[in-house]
Amino acid sequence: MSPTAIILLVLLASIGISLGLAALIVRRGRAQADKALADVVGRQRSVAATALGRTDPQGRGNLLSTGTLVLAAEEVAFAQWRPLRVLRIPRRSIVKVDTTREHLGKTMRSDLLRITWDEDGIDQQVAFFIRDLDPWLADLGGRRAEPPAS
Repeated sequence: MSPTAIILLVLLASIGISLGLAALIVRRGRAQADKALADVVGRQRSVAATALGRTDPQGRGNLLSTGTLVLAAEEVAFAQWRPLRVLRIPRRSIVKVDTTREHLGKTMRSDLLRITWDEDGIDQQVAFFIRDLDPWLADLGGRRAEPPAS
């Protein structure tokens, strides 16, 4: 076997092992999130989402990662895959649902789902990137923000 073939074989094996490990890590994180959200009652929809942060003057940990976002009859819940963090927002506390392209200093090219809710008299916000945004807006009574005037 030529040295080039050996190098190519080692490279392909390394890529295969890396992909397998990544899949295992994602699967394990998703399973932990599902377990953390098992008691969510009346699920209407669930999707993988990326949180772009939460306003939180209490410092209870920011959400900056991929996780599972769940819409239920009484709440919206998000469980971050790694590290496991859970955010539960009672629907009765939601003040506003809209879209944005910028949240906590992070800018995206597509619209984000932004939820504003009242927590102990303080407005909190969290934004999520999800692929199919319109059904979430419809279910939560939100609407897309007007594009900036040019």
